[in-house]
Amino acid sequence: MATLRSQQKEATRALLHDVAMRLFERDGYDAVNVDDIVRESGVARGTFYFHYESKEDILYEAVRRGEHEIVRRMAAVDLDRPFREVLEVMCAAFADIWGKRRALLGDAGAVGMKRIVSVAREREEEPLRLEMIKHVEHALANGQL
Repeated sequence: MATLRSQQKEATRALLHDVAMRLFERDGYDAVNVDDIVRESGVARGTFYFHYESKEDILYEAVRRGEHEIVRRMAAVDLDRPFREVLEVMCAAFADIWGKRRALLGDAGAVGMKRIVSVAREREEEPLRLEMIKHVEHALANGQL
């Protein structure tokens, strides 16, 4: 059972997300800054930064929410159905989610790609992963795998 405080936190985060998305849609992503979101939400600047590091995090959250909904709809299609049906469901879900937010697609794509590159760079620097790759490549070369 969620505590009152955790419910308040969730409500504040949802408010910030909803207000930011509305401002992004109305004014354009680049035109909106954190001060606009804070002012429109009626919360302190520190409250914003408690929930999000930047406005980019809000748009990325929208991307992730959309992705989860698309996956949920695709998963509802029986595996025995034709693949074309899965594609149709996926496209319809994408249109439902982003159709009214079409103007944000370029920014959402840029934010998503930036995150992918950031995660990929982090993974390239993971010592355990790098060491394991050396050993797996050596094992492959020597017929051990």
